[in-house]
Amino acid sequence: MKHSIDDGVLQTNLLHAFQKNKIMQGKLNERQRSYYVDLIKDMQDHKLKEKLNKELLYTWKKESYVRQLKKNLQDYERKRFGLVKRMLLE
Repeated sequence: MKHSIDDGVLQTNLLHAFQKNKIMQGKLNERQRSYYVDLIKDMQDHKLKEKLNKELLYTWKKESYVRQLKKNLQDYERKRFGLVKRMLLE
């Protein structure tokens, strides 16, 4: 008789342990899912920021190149018109 009572207690304890384990696994799975969702969002934000930074750098380089071209053109015009004025004055 005692043996069957011990078996019943053991089965009940095992059942409770399995239930707790299942609950803990569910919570762990939910945390992992939440972590991966946050990770994916962070990666998407990072990629977006990286893309914007690349576009900003490209725009800055393009504007810098255009400014240098304008400066070179102005220098060329100053030299050219300076020579023309000297030739006219001579």
